[in-house]
Amino acid sequence: FIRGSFMGLDFTTPGAIALFFVLALPINTFLRLLSRRWALTTPELVTCFIMFSLACSLSTMGVGAQLLPIISAASYYGAANPEWGWQDKVIQYLPQWLIPTDSDAIHDFYVKGKNPVMQWRAWSGPLLNWAPFLLALYTTMLSIAVLIRKQWVENERLIFPLATLPTEMSRLDDRFVVPPLFRSKLLWVGFVAAVVISSMIALHNAYAPQVPAPGLFVPHPTSYKIEPIFRNHLNLIFRISLPMLGFFYLVNLDMLFSLWFFNLIAQALRGLVRAGTVPSLAFLKLKEDQGGFGADFGAFKHLGTGAMLMLVLMGAWNMRDHLKNIFRQAMGRKLMANSKGEERPESLPLGIAFWFAVVGTLFM
Repeated sequence: FIRGSFMGLDFTTPGAIALFFVLALPINTFLRLLSRRWALTTPELVTCFIMFSLACSLSTMGVGAQLLPIISAASYYGAANPEWGWQDKVIQYLPQWLIPTDSDAIHDFYVKGKNPVMQWRAWSGPLLNWAPFLLALYTTMLSIAVLIRKQWVENERLIFPLATLPTEMSRLDDRFVVPPLFRSKLLWVGFVAAVVISSMIALHNAYAPQVPAPGLFVPHPTSYKIEPIFRNHLNLIFRISLPMLGFFYLVNLDMLFSLWFFNLIAQALRGLVRAGTVPSLAFLKLKEDQGGFGADFGAFKHLGTGAMLMLVLMGAWNMRDHLKNIFRQAMGRKLMANSKGEERPESLPLGIAFWFAVVGTLFM
């Protein structure tokens, strides 16, 4: 059960996009053809996409792929490797009401066992006990989203590229039955090209190896164009990623330059560390293996953490006036004299959202 579909991997939610495509084009277009009253409106389509994306994220990296392995890993690996002594060193100190205790259910979760059905009875108790924490977590996250919406959407005018596609797919025009996006010939040219290339790769890898797969598009090291640098200690990989091409098309140039520039600096630093060119950087050679996730050297994790902290601090400084108004509203005071107030109503009053965020954080 721990090996799920890549359709819900990460937060790009390709599964949600695929389902929403079927809903927005064939289904809703057919309903509009029969009667406009039967068809879904733009707000209803947006609501459906939100539900689809939540279903993908909550069952994968949003909750499921994080929580279930965390609460069961100690029991599984401790039982599989008794010489580690985890039963006495680790497991006995864990709150038993927060972790599953059925050894068969834990084993079947990691390894295909004799029971082909997920034993939810063994998991329901711990998951219910985690529910208050998860409720506080998502309440806090939603409250923070309400607090910073005006700054990001109206003041900084951020683009939100991952929301652009579903937004355009849900846009309707009363003059036509088919939504405006799907009447674009250029869209269908790109769509057909991506479908053909992806289908060839899938057939080649899983069903029919005799089907040729375009080399630069295949996400496998044997198909990459590799150029060794830094005395063969680092490889530059050249590959065409169709999802990344679509993402880059929606991102502004300043952001694209930042992604390219800082990635170039990180690659150069990684090459210097591996090649040993700069002796003073030898302390950075602490090697870690996270199974393909994260940086391979511990020092780069600290660099990423520092970059995130600077991003948060710079964001807070840019929205300092907005933060002052949030605090004044939370204290029941009037807005600052130089504030324009709220141009549009929020989904939750800012004062209430502030206290929800505070209480949720303290609860966690």
